[in-house]
Amino acid sequence: MKNQQVNRDRTFSVKVVAPMLFGYFVMGFMDVVGISTSYVQADFAGRLPAEMFGFLPSVLFFWFLVLSVPTALLMNRIGRKNTVLLSMFFTFIGMVLPLVAYTFPVMLAAFALLGIGNTILQVSINPLISNVVDDKSMTSVLTVGQLLKSVCALSGPFIALLSAQYLGNWRMVFAIYAIVTLIASAWLLLVRVKREAAIAVPSVGATFALLRKREILLLFIGMAAFLAMDIGTNTEAPRLLMERLGLDPNLTTSVERASHAAMPYFLCRLLGALAGAFILARWSAIRYFRINTLLLLAAVCTLFFAQGEGLILTLYGIIGLACSGLFPVILATAMQYYPERANEISGLMITAICGGTIITPAMSYAVKICGGSQSGAVAMLLLAAIVLIAVSFSVGPGQRRASVA
Repeated sequence: MKNQQVNRDRTFSVKVVAPMLFGYFVMGFMDVVGISTSYVQADFAGRLPAEMFGFLPSVLFFWFLVLSVPTALLMNRIGRKNTVLLSMFFTFIGMVLPLVAYTFPVMLAAFALLGIGNTILQVSINPLISNVVDDKSMTSVLTVGQLLKSVCALSGPFIALLSAQYLGNWRMVFAIYAIVTLIASAWLLLVRVKREAAIAVPSVGATFALLRKREILLLFIGMAAFLAMDIGTNTEAPRLLMERLGLDPNLTTSVERASHAAMPYFLCRLLGALAGAFILARWSAIRYFRINTLLLLAAVCTLFFAQGEGLILTLYGIIGLACSGLFPVILATAMQYYPERANEISGLMITAICGGTIITPAMSYAVKICGGSQSGAVAMLLLAAIVLIAVSFSVGPGQRRASVA
C-alpha cells in the first residue's frame, strides 16, 4: 500500500517536470568555460603565462569537490526545490560579473560563482526530479535532461561567436545566460512541488562512508573520469584544431577560426542523449555503458594521429556520441543501489566532477612536457577513457541494496 501511494505521488506530469528539466539547460552554462578559456587566453596573451589559463576551468570545477556533499546535507534541511533556486542565484551573479569588469581575476571570480551555482544545481536537480518521476522512468528522464544540457553546450560557442561578430563583444554571451537564468528561476518558482518528507540529516563523514561500498566507489571513480573526458574534450578541441591547422592560439582570429571545434562533440552528445532516452528504455544500462566506453577508447586513440579538419571534427563527434549517456547511467545506477540515501549519493557523484578540476591543469602541463604538442593533452583524455572502460566492466546493474547507516 505504501509503495502504491509513493507511485501515485510520482505520477509523471509535463507541467511539473518541464521547469525542472529546463534547469538542465542552465546547467549547460558551465560548458561555456571551454570557448571562454580560448578567448581569455587570446585577450590576455603575453601578460600571463600560458599555463595560467588552464586554471579558469579549474576554479569552476573546484567547487564540485568542496560543496557537493554539504549541498546534499543542506538539501535535507531546506528542501530540494529551494536548493535548486539557490543555485540559480549564484549562477546569475556569476553571469553578471564579466559584464561589469573584464580582468583575469574577475573572470576567475565569475567562473568560481558559476561553479558554486552549478554544483548546487547538479546535486539538487536530480533528487528533485525523483520527487515526481518513478524509478522506472528515472534514467530516461535524466537522459532527456542531459539532452537539454547538450543543447545549451552546443549553442554556447555559437552564441559567443555571434556575440563577438554582431553584439560587439564575445562576453555578451554572459548577458544572454543571465536572462535565461532569471526565466528558469521564475518558471520553477511558479510550479508547486510537494516537498519530500523530512529526514534525519547525516554527517559529512557518514555520507563519505558510502564510498566504502564497492559499487558506489567504482561509480564515483567513473563519474570523475567522465567529467575529465567531458571538460577535457571541450577545452582541448579548439586548441588541437588550431595546432593541426597551423594557427597561432594567441590570436583572437585563430580562436574564432577554431571556435566550432567542440560543436560536433556537443551536437553528437545532443543526438546521443535523444537516442539514449529510447535505447535505455529497452537496453540494460550497463550494456549501454560498456559499448559506449569501447567506442570512446577507439575515437580517442585515433585522435592522436588525425590531421585533417574533417577527420578531427568527426572524431570529436564520435566522442560526444559515446559520452552522451554516461552521466545519467552512472548517476541513476548509483542512486538505485540505496534510494533512501539519494541526496547523499547525488552529492557524492557530483563531488566526482572535481575530475574536471584536475584534467585541465594536467593537460596544460602534459602539453608542456611534450614540447608544446597537444598530443600530451590527448594522452590525458586516453587515461580517462581507460578508467571508464575499467569501471563499466567492474559494476553490474543498479539493484536496491539494504539500507546503510
